[in-house]
Amino acid sequence: EGTNAMLELIEPYKGQALEIWQTVYAWLLSPTFWAQIAGVVVAWFVAKIVAGQLRKRIPLLSTEPKEGKLLFLREMLYKARGLVQPLVLVAALAIVIAILDAVTGSSWLVKIAQGLALVLSLKTAIELFIPLVGLQKIVKLVVLPSELMMVFGVFDAFTAFLENDAVLQLGNIRLSALFLIKGAIFGAIIFWIGRQSNTAGQTAIHKQETLDLGMKSLISKLFQILLFIVMGIIFLQVLGVDLTA
Repeated sequence: EGTNAMLELIEPYKGQALEIWQTVYAWLLSPTFWAQIAGVVVAWFVAKIVAGQLRKRIPLLSTEPKEGKLLFLREMLYKARGLVQPLVLVAALAIVIAILDAVTGSSWLVKIAQGLALVLSLKTAIELFIPLVGLQKIVKLVVLPSELMMVFGVFDAFTAFLENDAVLQLGNIRLSALFLIKGAIFGAIIFWIGRQSNTAGQTAIHKQETLDLGMKSLISKLFQILLFIVMGIIFLQVLGVDLTA
Protein backbone atom coordinates (compact mmCIF):
# COMPACT_ATOMS: atom_id res chain seq x y z
CA GLU A 1 0.00 0.00 0.00
CA GLY A 2 2.85 2.36 0.86
CA THR A 3 4.45 1.76 -2.55
CA ASN A 4 1.16 2.36 -4.36
CA ALA A 5 0.62 5.60 -2.43
CA MET A 6 4.10 6.75 -3.38
CA LEU A 7 3.50 5.93 -7.05
CA GLU A 8 0.21 7.85 -6.99
CA LEU A 9 2.01 10.84 -5.47
CA ILE A 10 4.72 10.77 -8.16
CA GLU A 11 2.42 10.06 -11.11
CA PRO A 12 1.32 13.70 -11.81
CA TYR A 13 4.97 14.78 -12.05
CA LYS A 14 6.24 12.02 -14.32
CA GLY A 15 5.36 13.92 -17.48
CA GLN A 16 7.12 17.07 -16.27
CA ALA A 17 10.19 15.08 -15.20
CA LEU A 18 10.32 13.40 -18.62
CA GLU A 19 10.11 16.77 -20.40
CA ILE A 20 12.93 18.15 -18.24
CA TRP A 21 15.10 15.11 -18.93
CA GLN A 22 14.46 15.34 -22.68
CA THR A 23 15.43 19.04 -22.63
CA VAL A 24 18.64 18.36 -20.69
CA TYR A 25 19.48 15.41 -22.94
CA ALA A 26 19.00 17.61 -26.03
CA TRP A 27 21.36 20.17 -24.50
CA LEU A 28 24.00 17.54 -23.84
CA LEU A 29 23.87 16.47 -27.49
CA SER A 30 23.99 20.03 -28.79
CA PRO A 31 27.34 21.48 -29.97
CA THR A 32 25.90 24.95 -29.35
CA PHE A 33 25.40 24.13 -25.66
CA TRP A 34 28.99 22.93 -25.28
CA ALA A 35 30.23 25.99 -27.18
CA GLN A 36 28.49 28.16 -24.59
CA ILE A 37 30.02 26.13 -21.73
CA ALA A 38 33.45 26.58 -23.31
CA GLY A 39 32.82 30.31 -23.77
CA VAL A 40 31.96 30.75 -20.07
CA VAL A 41 35.06 28.81 -18.97
CA VAL A 42 37.35 30.78 -21.31
CA ALA A 43 35.83 34.08 -20.18
CA TRP A 44 36.40 33.14 -16.52
CA PHE A 45 40.09 32.32 -17.11
CA VAL A 46 40.61 35.47 -19.20
CA ALA A 47 38.95 37.60 -16.51
CA LYS A 48 41.14 36.07 -13.81
CA ILE A 49 44.34 36.73 -15.77
CA VAL A 50 43.40 40.24 -16.93
CA ALA A 51 42.17 41.28 -13.47
CA GLY A 52 45.39 40.04 -11.89
CA GLN A 53 47.48 42.06 -14.34
CA LEU A 54 45.37 45.20 -13.82
CA ARG A 55 45.72 44.96 -10.04
CA LYS A 56 49.49 44.60 -10.39
CA ARG A 57 50.13 47.28 -13.01
CA ILE A 58 47.78 50.09 -11.95
CA PRO A 59 49.34 51.91 -8.98
CA LEU A 60 45.99 52.94 -7.50
CA LEU A 61 45.00 49.27 -7.32
CA SER A 62 48.35 47.74 -6.35
CA THR A 63 49.41 49.85 -3.37
CA GLU A 64 47.18 50.72 -0.41
CA PRO A 65 47.29 54.50 0.20
CA LYS A 66 48.29 55.66 3.67
CA GLU A 67 48.64 59.42 3.27
CA GLY A 68 48.78 62.25 0.74
CA LYS A 69 46.34 64.22 -1.39
CA LEU A 70 42.86 62.90 -2.17
CA LEU A 71 43.39 60.11 0.38
CA PHE A 72 39.68 59.25 0.68
CA LEU A 73 39.24 58.93 -3.10
CA ARG A 74 42.41 56.83 -3.41
CA GLU A 75 41.22 54.57 -0.58
CA MET A 76 37.90 54.04 -2.39
CA LEU A 77 39.71 53.17 -5.62
CA TYR A 78 41.95 50.73 -3.78
CA LYS A 79 38.91 49.10 -2.21
CA ALA A 80 37.41 48.77 -5.69
CA ARG A 81 40.22 46.38 -6.66
CA GLY A 82 37.93 43.61 -5.43
CA LEU A 83 35.47 44.54 -8.18
CA VAL A 84 37.99 44.25 -11.00
CA GLN A 85 37.64 40.51 -11.67
CA PRO A 86 33.82 40.31 -11.60
CA LEU A 87 33.51 43.39 -13.84
CA VAL A 88 36.15 42.09 -16.28
CA LEU A 89 34.23 38.80 -16.31
CA VAL A 90 31.00 40.66 -17.22
CA ALA A 91 32.86 42.38 -20.08
CA ALA A 92 34.48 39.12 -21.27
CA LEU A 93 31.10 37.36 -21.27
CA ALA A 94 29.64 40.23 -23.31
CA ILE A 95 32.29 39.57 -25.97
CA VAL A 96 31.51 35.84 -25.86
CA ILE A 97 27.80 36.59 -26.29
CA ALA A 98 28.47 38.74 -29.35
CA ILE A 99 30.66 36.03 -30.90
CA LEU A 100 28.20 33.20 -30.22
CA ASP A 101 25.23 35.21 -31.50
CA ALA A 102 27.14 35.84 -34.73
CA VAL A 103 28.37 32.26 -35.15
CA THR A 104 25.70 29.99 -33.65
CA GLY A 105 22.75 32.33 -33.03
CA SER A 106 22.41 31.14 -29.43
CA SER A 107 23.92 32.51 -26.21
CA TRP A 108 21.24 32.05 -23.53
CA LEU A 109 23.51 30.16 -21.15
CA VAL A 110 26.26 32.79 -21.39
CA LYS A 111 23.69 35.52 -20.74
CA ILE A 112 22.65 33.72 -17.56
CA ALA A 113 26.32 33.47 -16.56
CA GLN A 114 26.75 37.18 -17.25
CA GLY A 115 23.73 37.96 -15.08
CA LEU A 116 25.18 35.87 -12.24
CA ALA A 117 28.49 37.72 -12.66
CA LEU A 118 26.58 40.99 -12.23
CA VAL A 119 25.00 39.62 -9.05
CA LEU A 120 28.49 38.71 -7.81
CA SER A 121 29.68 42.24 -8.64
CA LEU A 122 26.82 43.76 -6.65
CA LYS A 123 27.47 41.45 -3.68
CA THR A 124 31.16 42.36 -3.73
CA ALA A 125 30.39 46.10 -3.98
CA ILE A 126 28.00 45.89 -1.02
CA GLU A 127 30.61 44.12 1.10
CA LEU A 128 33.38 46.53 0.09
CA PHE A 129 31.61 49.86 0.43
CA ILE A 130 29.05 49.29 3.20
CA PRO A 131 31.11 48.77 6.36
CA LEU A 132 28.23 48.02 8.74
CA VAL A 133 27.26 44.34 8.74
CA GLY A 134 23.62 45.00 9.68
CA LEU A 135 23.08 47.40 6.78
CA GLN A 136 24.95 45.02 4.46
CA LYS A 137 22.44 42.28 5.29
CA ILE A 138 19.45 44.55 4.65
CA VAL A 139 20.81 45.77 1.30
CA LYS A 140 21.69 42.21 0.23
CA LEU A 141 18.20 41.06 1.19
CA VAL A 142 16.71 43.68 -1.15
CA VAL A 143 19.19 43.83 -4.05
CA LEU A 144 20.49 40.31 -4.60
CA PRO A 145 17.17 38.36 -4.81
CA SER A 146 15.77 41.08 -7.10
CA GLU A 147 18.83 40.89 -9.36
CA LEU A 148 18.64 37.08 -9.48
CA MET A 149 14.99 37.21 -10.50
CA MET A 150 15.89 39.71 -13.23
CA VAL A 151 18.61 37.33 -14.48
CA PHE A 152 16.08 34.53 -14.88
CA GLY A 153 13.39 36.83 -16.27
CA VAL A 154 10.82 36.30 -13.51
CA PHE A 155 11.07 39.62 -11.65
CA ASP A 156 8.08 41.29 -13.36
CA ALA A 157 5.89 38.20 -13.00
CA PHE A 158 6.86 37.80 -9.33
CA THR A 159 6.15 41.43 -8.44
CA ALA A 160 2.84 41.28 -10.36
CA PHE A 161 1.87 38.18 -8.35
CA LEU A 162 2.74 39.90 -5.06
CA GLU A 163 0.82 43.02 -6.08
CA ASN A 164 -2.32 41.46 -7.59
CA ASP A 165 -2.75 37.92 -6.27
CA ALA A 166 -1.13 37.75 -2.82
CA VAL A 167 -3.54 40.16 -1.10
CA LEU A 168 -4.75 40.57 2.48
CA GLN A 169 -8.22 42.10 2.67
CA LEU A 170 -9.21 43.79 5.95
CA GLY A 171 -12.66 45.25 5.36
CA ASN A 172 -12.21 48.06 2.87
CA ILE A 173 -8.45 48.01 3.29
CA ARG A 174 -6.50 46.04 0.67
CA LEU A 175 -2.91 45.17 1.55
CA SER A 176 -0.83 43.43 -1.09
CA ALA A 177 2.14 41.24 -0.18
CA LEU A 178 4.36 43.59 -2.20
CA PHE A 179 3.21 46.55 -0.10
CA LEU A 180 3.91 44.65 3.14
CA ILE A 181 7.34 43.47 1.96
CA LYS A 182 8.28 47.00 0.86
CA GLY A 183 7.09 48.29 4.21
CA ALA A 184 9.19 45.77 6.14
CA ILE A 185 12.36 46.27 4.08
CA PHE A 186 12.29 50.04 3.74
CA GLY A 187 11.02 50.39 7.28
CA ALA A 188 14.09 48.53 8.52
CA ILE A 189 16.41 50.68 6.39
CA ILE A 190 14.77 53.95 7.45
CA PHE A 191 14.73 52.84 11.10
CA TRP A 192 18.47 52.11 10.90
CA ILE A 193 19.20 55.46 9.24
CA GLY A 194 17.06 57.23 11.84
CA ARG A 195 18.83 55.51 14.72
CA GLN A 196 22.26 56.38 13.33
CA SER A 197 21.18 59.98 12.67
CA ASN A 198 19.77 60.28 16.18
CA THR A 199 22.98 58.97 17.73
CA ALA A 200 25.11 61.36 15.70
CA GLY A 201 22.79 64.30 16.43
CA GLN A 202 22.65 63.64 20.17
CA THR A 203 26.44 63.38 20.31
CA ALA A 204 26.82 66.70 18.45
CA ILE A 205 24.30 68.45 20.73
CA HIS A 206 25.92 67.24 23.95
CA LYS A 207 29.33 68.41 22.73
CA GLN A 208 28.13 72.03 22.59
CA GLU A 209 29.88 73.58 25.56
CA THR A 210 28.08 76.92 25.15
CA LEU A 211 24.71 75.34 26.05
CA ASP A 212 23.62 74.54 29.60
CA LEU A 213 22.19 71.14 30.53
CA GLY A 214 18.54 72.23 30.30
CA MET A 215 18.98 73.74 26.84
CA LYS A 216 20.82 70.64 25.63
CA SER A 217 17.95 68.47 26.86
CA LEU A 218 15.35 70.67 25.14
CA ILE A 219 17.23 70.77 21.81
CA SER A 220 17.81 67.02 22.05
CA LYS A 221 14.06 66.34 22.42
CA LEU A 222 13.17 68.73 19.59
CA PHE A 223 15.76 67.04 17.37
CA GLN A 224 14.27 63.60 18.10
CA ILE A 225 10.74 64.81 17.32
CA LEU A 226 11.84 66.48 14.06
CA LEU A 227 13.83 63.40 13.04
CA PHE A 228 10.85 61.14 13.77
CA ILE A 229 8.55 63.32 11.61
CA VAL A 230 11.05 63.46 8.72
CA MET A 231 11.67 59.70 8.78
CA GLY A 232 7.93 59.04 8.96
CA ILE A 233 7.26 61.22 5.91
CA ILE A 234 10.08 59.53 3.98
CA PHE A 235 8.68 56.10 4.92
CA LEU A 236 5.18 56.99 3.74
CA GLN A 237 6.55 58.47 0.50
CA VAL A 238 8.54 55.29 -0.19
CA LEU A 239 5.37 53.22 0.27
CA GLY A 240 3.54 55.47 -2.17
CA VAL A 241 1.08 56.89 0.38
CA ASP A 242 -0.40 60.16 -0.88
CA LEU A 243 0.10 62.63 1.97
CA THR A 244 -1.97 65.31 0.22
CA ALA A 245 -5.13 63.21 0.02
